[in-house]
Amino acid sequence: MDISASKLPFVVQPRNKPVLETLGTEESGQIQIERRGYLTAGERSFHQSNVSQDETMKIMLRAARSVGEKRGLGMKEAYEVLQKALNSGDDSLWIEFNDEINDLMTELNKTRATEDVVKAYCMLLFRVSGDLEVEDVLGLHPDLIMALVGLFDDEEARSTEKLNKEFGVEESDKEADILEAEKK
Repeated sequence: MDISASKLPFVVQPRNKPVLETLGTEESGQIQIERRGYLTAGERSFHQSNVSQDETMKIMLRAARSVGEKRGLGMKEAYEVLQKALNSGDDSLWIEFNDEINDLMTELNKTRATEDVVKAYCMLLFRVSGDLEVEDVLGLHPDLIMALVGLFDDEEARSTEKLNKEFGVEESDKEADILEAEKK
């Protein structure tokens, strides 16, 4: 059976070779880690499984419900008012929804710190040594953790950018997906 490349539904492009990069400073400590230009399926799965348990979306929905009840709005409109309050700096909205915004901001800060540790741990676990424990990451200098988080974010952005180009997804589609998830 002769299968020519023109009949295949995809083209496999050669991957760039990983580049060994040094992260950190003399003060924070330095490590060498591979920069691949993408996240592996294992890295993505590890990250998603460890951050999917956060309460941010639940608190955001709870806050939107509260806003909706106070103003007599549906979920979509209440969500938009809450987004406006968070992004615009409108003092009247901050005063009116102080409790909701404070709860949300507290949860977002907790979640961000946890997610940063998960990202750093993921990079170290998959690209440096599989024998590390989370406690090892917690003992690292904050600058080194942030450098690892930056590497994770760069790799994720490149992976996502490639997928978005491949499937023709635009930024506006992502917001619609979020609103659709909230309805469920």
